[in-house]
Amino acid sequence: MTPEGQEPSSTGSRREILGLKFMVYAAVILLAGGYFYHYQALRSAQDEFHREIGKMQAQVDLLMKDRARGYGHPLEETLIGMKGALSNLDQESREVQALAEQVQQESDEFLKAYKAEQKR
Repeated sequence: MTPEGQEPSSTGSRREILGLKFMVYAAVILLAGGYFYHYQALRSAQDEFHREIGKMQAQVDLLMKDRARGYGHPLEETLIGMKGALSNLDQESREVQALAEQVQQESDEFLKAYKAEQKR
């Protein structure tokens, strides 16, 4: 008997135990759901990452093939084309000829510096 003179109620403790069991099961279910959601989100992000890496690798391969075929950077192609156009100038005035030579010289220097930088 309790100090108040009443017997302890077994239904109250059963209710408390049932409530605790319910909370434990709910927590396990929530944790499992969170784990599976996290795993699925992580897997999706990894798949997207691998797709992007594949695209980048394909672009790098294409650039390497272009470089192997002799196609360089558009800046290189522009400078080489400009030098060719300047060398095709026929007998022009001395000022135009001097300007063409100066541009050719500066573009040669720039192209050498650019290629040296690309080799690094």
